[in-house]
Amino acid sequence: MNKSGKSSVKGRHKTDISYSVSRIGEFGLIERILGKFSIGNRRSVLVGPGDDAAVIAAGKGRPLVLTTDMLVEGTHFRLEWSCPEALGFKAVTANLSDIAAMGGAPVGIVVSLGVPASVPIKVIDMLYLGISNALSRSGGELLGGDTVRSERITVCVAAVGNLAGDRPLLRSGARKGDKVCVTGSLGCAEMGLVLLKRYFPRQRGSRRSAILSWARRGIGDFQSRIPREIRRDGYACILKHLMPAPRMREAQLLARQGVRTPSSMMDVSDGLSSDLSQLARASSVGIEVFEDRIPIHPSAVRTAGHLGISAARAAISSGEEYELLLTVPPSRLKNLSRTMKQAGATPLAVIGEVTGAKGITYLIHPDGRRSRLTHAGFKHF
Repeated sequence: MNKSGKSSVKGRHKTDISYSVSRIGEFGLIERILGKFSIGNRRSVLVGPGDDAAVIAAGKGRPLVLTTDMLVEGTHFRLEWSCPEALGFKAVTANLSDIAAMGGAPVGIVVSLGVPASVPIKVIDMLYLGISNALSRSGGELLGGDTVRSERITVCVAAVGNLAGDRPLLRSGARKGDKVCVTGSLGCAEMGLVLLKRYFPRQRGSRRSAILSWARRGIGDFQSRIPREIRRDGYACILKHLMPAPRMREAQLLARQGVRTPSSMMDVSDGLSSDLSQLARASSVGIEVFEDRIPIHPSAVRTAGHLGISAARAAISSGEEYELLLTVPPSRLKNLSRTMKQAGATPLAVIGEVTGAKGITYLIHPDGRRSRLTHAGFKHF
């Protein structure tokens, strides 16, 4: 019993076998796991769990950046909405984007692959072609991996990189008054998923036939079923969802700037609303974002308009964009923007400001209304 005379729910759930992971969610599960370890006792660990990637000292060389990410059939992709080449490409992007978010440059990856024994060898060829193409575009080499038999197709990648600058770029450095910025534009990945759900329904038949269809499919096959009037824009959105690219060049450029430029950074992988909240909590600050300042890709705007969907809402909730979300002191924003432009890098859009309301994020609507931003991105549990 606790002081109020009520039984301790938290204590009961520690041993209650009926209390499932879905009750505590992804972040609750992570906290529970980390609670079983002594974190930060080793001097060689510069950044431990809680950021986009870990950072460890590497003797006299530049610190190493380490991360891992997994794509599981039925959770992160469906056979009807994907193809082997795109899966391999995206598995690399998810990891290298975490390296980028820390201000790192990729060294290489190891890949663990789980597939049914009956999967056509063409699937393996095309999947690793996607992996190779992603590495050629973003940097890094294939360093090794593992293969196992699995009922569901699973690709687990671990990536290693070096810091490009003198310090890791963390989520926890934002301060009141900093400007909130994002690279590129948002919304395409979400609209691509909407199109896949609408025009590529689940196929009937055996699992064997589904895998064979997946094996024969290429990225270009997703173009034909999109309505003609939005085919070009819709296909651009699907490409963004299936084969996104990390902002490696921009991240390394940002990492080489001065102290607190940027003051904090992460990638947009769970959705802008969710990632803003994570950044605010990590920095113990509040954030206000202006809806009409969020850069939305023109293809997302046109596709959303055709489907009768709010493009702004899509941009706010769109996960797997892999743009960079960062905060910058206002006194350094002009010089940083000029540096990005001179280098030919993707420009920054200023979408809001850091406030003193700890952990609270607000969306400011065009009419001046304020609403709390809630988690509108992907939830694992």
